[in-house]
Amino acid sequence: SYTEKYVFAHLVARIEALGPDVTTLGTIVQESNVPGDANVTGEGRGGTGIADFRGQKTDEMAVPLSVSGYLSATNSARKALNPFLRTSTGGDDPAQVFGGRIFDMGYYLSTYAGGATPDVIYLAHGFNDVTDNYYDEDGTREIYGPGLQHILASCRAAAPDALIVVAFYAIGRFVGNARWDGNQWVALQEAMASVETFGDDNTIFVPGYCTMSRDVGFNWQVTGTANDGTNTVVQDDFTHPS
Repeated sequence: SYTEKYVFAHLVARIEALGPDVTTLGTIVQESNVPGDANVTGEGRGGTGIADFRGQKTDEMAVPLSVSGYLSATNSARKALNPFLRTSTGGDDPAQVFGGRIFDMGYYLSTYAGGATPDVIYLAHGFNDVTDNYYDEDGTREIYGPGLQHILASCRAAAPDALIVVAFYAIGRFVGNARWDGNQWVALQEAMASVETFGDDNTIFVPGYCTMSRDVGFNWQVTGTANDGTNTVVQDDFTHPS
């Protein structure tokens, strides 16, 4: 929902404010709640994560019945459909196939984006990957990292010269909440490790958690001083433990 309702359209507006013209690819209108930002196209969908786009989960998005049906559908209806999945063939890695289908960026670009090859591929994710428990050390953690790596490999095969930006967005830290006080950092570290393992010089990791809230990347513990009203602040870094 960050991508669908705010981040991507606002990012495009900020880039264009610096001078460059940006042409976006996508079948979904991405909105912004910032005055002056224009809506753009992309593929952000609220409530979705890596597992949804790969077809591991199907409760958020279904496979389009037909290409023409998808392209003629309303913006709202398209949000409930996944245009990145194609029918698997004999040459596909079975570990990446779910329900007979596989994530394929090349298929998406040729089928739904007019065969265009993007200069930049922006992969914004994080919040729902944590929410849907595809991050933890309880046996499901391996779903997230390898899933992200497969998407990265598919993007690189489809756009050999594109800059791939992996942006991890997260919520503020909730002290005492197991999901946002600890497991979120497991997901973040997994995302960073996945990009490093991918080992592509033209793929970068953008730590969106650093700019969204002072609680996201770091925790502040504040104690008051009764006699003069000043506060003492201790800042701990839970994201980059030494």
